[in-house]
Amino acid sequence: MAVSLRLIRARVKSIKNTKKITKAMELVSAAKMRKAIAADLASRAYATAARKIIEDVSASSHGAEALHLLMKPHDAVKSVLMVVFTSDRGLCGSFNSQVLRIADTEMRARQAKGQKVSLITIGKRGAVVFKARGVEAAHVFTNLSNNPTSNDIRPVAKIAITGFLSGEFDEVVLAYSDFKSALVQVPKVTQLLPLVSVENVDDTRSTIHESSEFIFEPTAKELLEAVVPRLIETLVYQALLESNASEHSARMMNMKNATTNASDMIDDFTLMMNQVRQAGITREISEISAGKAALE
Repeated sequence: MAVSLRLIRARVKSIKNTKKITKAMELVSAAKMRKAIAADLASRAYATAARKIIEDVSASSHGAEALHLLMKPHDAVKSVLMVVFTSDRGLCGSFNSQVLRIADTEMRARQAKGQKVSLITIGKRGAVVFKARGVEAAHVFTNLSNNPTSNDIRPVAKIAITGFLSGEFDEVVLAYSDFKSALVQVPKVTQLLPLVSVENVDDTRSTIHESSEFIFEPTAKELLEAVVPRLIETLVYQALLESNASEHSARMMNMKNATTNASDMIDDFTLMMNQVRQAGITREISEISAGKAALE
């Protein structure tokens, strides 16, 4: 009995220590999550508005969208660059596995069409998983998950833009986790290049294009030449912010669940410990009673 109680007490002590760690990690992740969500929401409106402005300029300039090569599709899609956003650290539940699953599905689908897929991985986890599967990433960027800036993501955008303009890549796509809420993060693959229209734009914009005229200074072509590359950088940066917010949210929920499970295990082992102790006391009382009866 003494050994059993000693082992149970040691187990309870170990679980309590683990609970303290998971609780601390939950609080840290919650703080990082709030900061990441604020940055994400602040940048999301800017990225959407910037893309709509470029569409308005293009549509109002009678075919000006063809003037910028980043907005013009290639004749055939033979080579694709995929940028996959994952985390540098673990303990974030299914965050990485969901993104990698949808990225792998997209890669296999494109390869089935005869397209060559090149990889850029953001975060260590993606690079490690793809390498284990025999796929070597062309570029790996790490340590971008804490307080990232647009300068941190600029090399990724430069590789995508240069490769697309040179004809090395016919399309560039982003695979990342789109932040919806602290409980919901949706993995998705979106096209970055050639630049496509904003999703779910209402039909009133076409009426505005037809009934309104814009005067540009400088010209629409010069405006697109200056703004479109900056927009590409902004869209890559926005994907990174979405991924970071999703990562910290997933880690916070994972640590919260771990803390809850630790509390349940402590309750279970405490009940077991009390039962063992009570059984020992009952056995000792029975032995004393039996000894007393034997003497009488």
